[in-house]
Amino acid sequence: MRRTLFWSGLLCLSLSAALAAGQSATGDKPSRSEKLFGIWKQLPPDQPVTLKIEAEGGGIKVSYGCKEDGSCSSSIVSNYDGKISKYSDNASWEASFRKMGDGTAQNDTYFHGKLDNTDKWQVSPDRDTLTVTNQTVSHPGSKTMRYLYDRSGGPVSKDDPFVGFWERNWDKSDASLIKFTAKGDVFTITDPSGITDERHCDGKDHPSKFLEGILYSCGLPDERTYEVVLKDQGKVTTTITSKISEDGKKMARTVKNGEGKTISELKFEKVD
Repeated sequence: MRRTLFWSGLLCLSLSAALAAGQSATGDKPSRSEKLFGIWKQLPPDQPVTLKIEAEGGGIKVSYGCKEDGSCSSSIVSNYDGKISKYSDNASWEASFRKMGDGTAQNDTYFHGKLDNTDKWQVSPDRDTLTVTNQTVSHPGSKTMRYLYDRSGGPVSKDDPFVGFWERNWDKSDASLIKFTAKGDVFTITDPSGITDERHCDGKDHPSKFLEGILYSCGLPDERTYEVVLKDQGKVTTTITSKISEDGKKMARTVKNGEGKTISELKFEKVD
């Protein structure tokens, strides 16, 4: 699950890097950066985004970020045998699935072969609610995040309670909050799971502390637009563009893959 929710955490890279870029360009802290300090809450999308779990070849196909037109941002085909499979859109990410008991399963996600995070799946007795509890393993001390999904049509299986289409219940899930503060000339960012990072930006590629092997560079197209480009093994994989409203209370973000296709559109509001 963190592989999908990770795009929320990448907001930390894009905004903090851009802030530092604005500061280094003038030698002074830009006043517009003050709009970013505080806590931002992710909001539900304008259009429903579905998690799809379908039976396939004796196992399952899990598709993330599925829209009404049937397109999905990512998918993976696996069995409940604990063996690792690759995601369709990025071979650097892999996952395994295991059934742990009646209505429970575990999903382990790997990045470059190393365990990154673990999801615990739990289906309610009436099979209408799926609870996913995520724990980031690669960053000790991070807090667990709990997400609830309501069944939203799709296939039903007598043998597999996870099969079906699931829509996130934002009211019952843990809030996704990102906090921005300043520490001297460095911007400190805390992601939804409590992982804190510090960022500088000078227009060059820098290694990410969030994921091994990832490089980032950033830019500031205009006073309220912040952009970061991510590279994996020298290849551009992601471009993240964040736009802040004139009053500084709203933020919209678009994530595109290496081919320029939009894979995520998220909204945030400032809460503190």
